[in-house]
Amino acid sequence: MQDISFQVAVIDKDGMMQFSNLSKPNEKVDLSHREHFRVHHDSPEIDSLFISKPLKGKVSGKWSLQFTRPIFRQGRFDGVLVVSVSPDQFTALAKKLTVSGGGAVTVLRDGGEVMARYPAMESMLGKVIDISFLSLSSTPSLAGNYRRVALVDGVERIYGYTRIPEYQLSFVVGESVKKVLEPYEAHRNMVLGTAVVINLCAFFLFGLLFKALNAREGMQQKLVEREAILRQSQEVGHIGSYSLDIESKTFDCSDTMDTIFGLPPDFEKTYANWLQMISPADREIVSTAMSEAIAQRTRFSYEYKIIRPFDGRECWIQVAGEIKQGDADKSKHLVGIVVDITERRQHEEELLTAKEMAEAANVAKSLFLASMSHEIRTPMNGILGMTELALDTSLNREQRQYLNLIKSSADSLLTIIDDILDSSKIEAGKLVLENVVFDLPRMLDDAVRTLVIPAEQKGLELVADTDVDGNNNLIGDSVRIRQILFNVVGNAIKFTERGEVVVHVRQETLPGGDVQLHFKVTDTGIGIPQDKITSIFDSFSQADNSITRKYGGTGLGLSISSRLVKMMQGRIWAESELGHGSTFHFVIRLMRDGENSPSQSIILPQRKVLIVDDSNANRQFLADSLRKMGTHSICVETGQEALEEMQRAQLSGNAYDLVLLDAHMAGMDGFLVQKKMADYTPTLSPKLIMMVSAGIRGDADRCRMAGIELYLNKPIRLPELRAALLSAFELNTATIAKPSPLADGAALSGKRLLILLAEDNLVNQQLAVKLLEKAGHSVRVCDNGKDAVSLAVTEKFDLVLMDIQMPVMDGMEASMAIRAHEAQNGGHLPIIAMTANVMEGDRERCLASGMDDYLSKPIQTTKLMQSISSVCRDSVTKLTDTDRQEEFLQALPEFDYARALEKTDTEVLDIVGALALSNIPAQLAEISLALKARQLPDLQRAAHTLKGVIGYFGATPIIEYARRIEQCAREGQLEMASQHFQLMEMETGKFLAYLLHKLEARKCE
Repeated sequence: MQDISFQVAVIDKDGMMQFSNLSKPNEKVDLSHREHFRVHHDSPEIDSLFISKPLKGKVSGKWSLQFTRPIFRQGRFDGVLVVSVSPDQFTALAKKLTVSGGGAVTVLRDGGEVMARYPAMESMLGKVIDISFLSLSSTPSLAGNYRRVALVDGVERIYGYTRIPEYQLSFVVGESVKKVLEPYEAHRNMVLGTAVVINLCAFFLFGLLFKALNAREGMQQKLVEREAILRQSQEVGHIGSYSLDIESKTFDCSDTMDTIFGLPPDFEKTYANWLQMISPADREIVSTAMSEAIAQRTRFSYEYKIIRPFDGRECWIQVAGEIKQGDADKSKHLVGIVVDITERRQHEEELLTAKEMAEAANVAKSLFLASMSHEIRTPMNGILGMTELALDTSLNREQRQYLNLIKSSADSLLTIIDDILDSSKIEAGKLVLENVVFDLPRMLDDAVRTLVIPAEQKGLELVADTDVDGNNNLIGDSVRIRQILFNVVGNAIKFTERGEVVVHVRQETLPGGDVQLHFKVTDTGIGIPQDKITSIFDSFSQADNSITRKYGGTGLGLSISSRLVKMMQGRIWAESELGHGSTFHFVIRLMRDGENSPSQSIILPQRKVLIVDDSNANRQFLADSLRKMGTHSICVETGQEALEEMQRAQLSGNAYDLVLLDAHMAGMDGFLVQKKMADYTPTLSPKLIMMVSAGIRGDADRCRMAGIELYLNKPIRLPELRAALLSAFELNTATIAKPSPLADGAALSGKRLLILLAEDNLVNQQLAVKLLEKAGHSVRVCDNGKDAVSLAVTEKFDLVLMDIQMPVMDGMEASMAIRAHEAQNGGHLPIIAMTANVMEGDRERCLASGMDDYLSKPIQTTKLMQSISSVCRDSVTKLTDTDRQEEFLQALPEFDYARALEKTDTEVLDIVGALALSNIPAQLAEISLALKARQLPDLQRAAHTLKGVIGYFGATPIIEYARRIEQCAREGQLEMASQHFQLMEMETGKFLAYLLHKLEARKCE
């Protein structure tokens, strides 16, 4: 659209537009009807300027004002010159005027039409408004002013106008009344506001004054009331008050204080008389303390005894007070209160007496428990030890059954005794956790293996999924952790009739380096009602009283476990549904040993393994373990499914490399599956690892008879599983095995030891001698501490096993006497304490007396041998030579002598075995004599002879040590030969124990 803010046009005498600066050429528009044309057409004789009212364009739709003048040609009317101007031009001009925000400028025609307006209002252009108000102006002339409310926008303004008659126009300028009066209004409001503030302040001050006057009266009244209440409270509470004038040494006091002190009415209340009422024992102390309080201007509170002057009765009082400052910052008054505490002191004395009696009773209880523990454990030591020895002999089925029953009953009784003692120690707050370094995987394996037999006896599957770091040494109390695990897993076994018990262990590293262990024990047993879950952790509590009668037990196990877990910064809880088994969780926090080595894992080459087991938990555990080793596995549940799967895989050309086969399954057991494997896989049967139950006798013999070379005891340990897989895949032929405690006794201590046994109980003497001699040691016995000291300082022993409670001289005195002798003469004889005392502090007292280790009775064979190995290790393993010698003298890897003997020809065993048992110790003695005599030829010959005898049995470590001794003899290295001999003695002890066991087994076949 073209801009028409300014347009010039020419209209001819007929009203046709002949020219326009905004129209196209030759464009003709008829404007004969327009006012600005008609004015000039109808009055052609008048030549004047005409301004039209606002017109809205037909085409553009825009408003404009027409300024016209007639055109004459030769004195005759010939047309009209038109100049069109937009009202916006007027608005733009008005903007330049100084008009306030509420002002307005309007151009009007005499007929009332609005020609233009500022601010612009297009709706008002051309409209006719009433302009009669102009004639009503106070100056109705060409100029004037007036005040009115505008009809257009409703704003009240003061207007000024100017009329131009010749053009019939009026210019009106209006200013908003509000803007005009705004300075005045602001000043008026300020004056009014100031007046209001002044009035409010005056009113507020008057209110404060009035309130202060009323408050003063109220405070006075309250002071009177409070004084009365205070006086009444003191009387009710028997609290007296006083005020001592320090200068005059006189005091004033309340009536209640008069009553407490028993003051007569005529009593002279002076400081000196006050002191005289204090008992002579406390008088000087109170006087000194009060003088110091006055001098230091501090508060004080004392308790002392007084003698009432009224009746001479002794009373205990408590006095408290403070200094009230006078003028010039001088102490002027001492004010305070007095309370009669005679009754309280009597109660305290009664409580102290009761406390002493309770402590005495607690000591008596502890002594009773210690005494009963000793008296019970001493015969229990004989029962358990002798039963264990008897079970290692040849017995018929009925005898073995009776002895197993005796051992089981004795173990149960010992467990009850331990539970009662632990509960008593925890209640007394005397149970202290140890912080020692222990091997977590080994501790878990040992703990779970101990529970295998009771699980197997009930026909349960025990699965141990212990996913922990393989080289994880932690700091904590491993004994108590085992105890918690025994209690929880033992309960699961006890209350499960069929199915399985699964032990999950997971570890998590916490911020700061500590380790959190999460144990989860799941069973398929009877379950626990929801309303009983929390109460099972209370002392002497079980889910149902009938359970105690059916399953036995004291109900202390879980209570002790719960409190032990809390002591380890952990928690324990249970999840269960009646009839659907239970899951027990416990979480404990331990410190990590800073010397941990990084864990080692193996990745096996790709092999296809079939897992056959009727236990879902065990299948899952094995599959997860194999997956972590990089091996794919398929799981089946029954023997028949296993045979069909092996046949299918072989026919498809993707046969299995290995089968992990459970020996004991419902229907078709593992041994029957092994027999049928040749029928189902005729081309090439896969390798086989049989999984047998550790608690069932004869499984190992059945494996040997069936030609099964590799077998694993359940629950499966990850190290044993890795070793078996390496062996099966011929990646490493070494098999991990661990001899029995008795068979390994001599090996644990490093050599055949001469041991001094100090024990006054005949049964314990016989038991210890049998155990030690069976492990290959020599034993000397005495029955009191005095003889033990005499023998220890006059003869040479490798070790002392010392009982604590003995006649003449007890074990601790004897130990201190031996250590005193060593302090003067040098040396260190290892001493192990053996005692039936297991109360708090017994171990610490034994170690403080100079003993090296501590064993509680009944003596367990494994712990005894481990303790001997621990205290004697330093004397066996100290090798001081060059770097080359140290490398040459390193002990050989662990060897499976049992496996070597299994491979030995039976005729060789029958002919040479018994002879070797007697000849090998003699040959060792020859080597020892040659070393002492420094006879190199004799040493070389004796070592060579021993090597030939051992060669019959394939005992590789002994053969290697004999070869080294022979080489050292040729090179003249006696010191190195002597150290090799010590290592060879250790290995020979292991071998002879296995050989003896093998020959005894041959006799029973």
